[in-house]
Amino acid sequence: MIDQLFEPHFVKKLFKFGIVGGIATAIHIGMVAVLVELVHLSAVVATFPAYILALLWSYTLNQRWTFKAKGHYSDFLPKFLVVYFIGLLACTAIMYICEQLHIHYQIGLLITVIVVPIYNFLLNHFWVFRHNETVA
Repeated sequence: MIDQLFEPHFVKKLFKFGIVGGIATAIHIGMVAVLVELVHLSAVVATFPAYILALLWSYTLNQRWTFKAKGHYSDFLPKFLVVYFIGLLACTAIMYICEQLHIHYQIGLLITVIVVPIYNFLLNHFWVFRHNETVA
């Protein structure tokens, strides 16, 4: 498994995942900021719709472009949703802790954009799309 980390196709997937994830992160951060600053929702509440919108982007592009998954969506969608649901819980917990400690929500966002994407890529690569991928 460690050997895979240095193979060219792994690095290429990581790069593609980074692009998709970077845009998903921008969608998430942008939506949280809009909902907090303009709609005056708490950062905890704003995290949910922002994360779902980013999830839709991420699922579509990662399935079709990053991992080039073959087969019916039911082959990998349940696992993908488990991974992202756990990520949502992590994002929400981080935002809740920051809110309780009176730490600005942007610090919470920074923590989530570091921790959650690493976790998401590894599980997507080694579990969600493992049996359905082709060498990119």
